Amino acid sequence: MIFHICIVSNSAISQLFISKLKENEKILWSGIPRQKILLRDVDMILVPISIIAIGFGLFFNFAIFYYQQFFFLPISISIVLAGFYIGIFRFFIDSKRRKSIWYCVTDKRILMLSKKNQTVFQTLPLKDIEQLDFSEEKDGSGFILFGNTNPIWPWLFGKFFFTRGTIPGFELIPEVQKVDLIIKEAIGNYVDPFVLEKVKPDEKNLN
Repeated sequence: MIFHICIVSNSAISQLFISKLKENEKILWSGIPRQKILLRDVDMILVPISIIAIGFGLFFNFAIFYYQQFFFLPISISIVLAGFYIGIFRFFIDSKRRKSIWYCVTDKRILMLSKKNQTVFQTLPLKDIEQLDFSEEKDGSGFILFGNTNPIWPWLFGKFFFTRGTIPGFELIPEVQKVDLIIKEAIGNYVDPFVLEKVKPDEKNLN
């Protein structure tokens, strides 16, 4: 079955990447992660775990003060804080972080803009993508993983761990299957201009 690339880029987001494009480079898709506080499939596991952790930590604190074993106090406090982070704070921190991420797929590269303390622009040439996988949530959004990124990280924590400055993937983007198809066909159609230059002399010799 043959698929054709469908340009589904968001024009407003695409404008952010116009100045970053190389000569003859075309935008195939642009978008952002889903916004606001999101509950994902894995939260059905993590939220109950956080409640158990908070309850255990509070009971541990009570026992420490009752028996005056203050040596264990840092451990009990850490358990409580971890429980609150996983069950509450994580959602707000992740939501705020996703507001400052923009993605773009061109016929040559994967592009990403992110902003925290400063704006960071990252690129990943299509020819350097050796493996492409995606995972999908029930609402159709999901993660696209480039290379050998451990899929447990985005599934569990809702974020990616960057390695050597490369882009490990897109997170929680809408219509993830459609974007995955666009990237796969772009990779299949991509031909390195350097390879073409090497082929041209041979073509002339044949003539």
